[in-house]
Amino acid sequence: MYLYLEATPWYYSILPLQFSIDRHPLGRVDEHSFLFMTHPEGTIRISANQFDIVVPCGGGNRVYVRAVKAQDNTRENGADLAPLQETQGAADIHARRLALPD
Repeated sequence: MYLYLEATPWYYSILPLQFSIDRHPLGRVDEHSFLFMTHPEGTIRISANQFDIVVPCGGGNRVYVRAVKAQDNTRENGADLAPLQETQGAADIHARRLALPD
């Protein structure tokens, strides 16, 4: 599973975004990094900003989840958190660096 933050104009990139998995903090990313994790087959609960989604996780499948920051001056607001098609997700993280979990 790959988790990342969509790039925003510089004036909205205030702080890194915290991702949580099954309500446990996983790590922080900025627009230049991504988190990678493995998860057993089943469902996984992903949280970032005010969003809390459940995503199916198939054995050996790649899942890409993108968070989108709201374009305002708050730290907590997001505009979206959703899984993407593999082609789009792979292209988005291609130039990013791997972030370490907290």
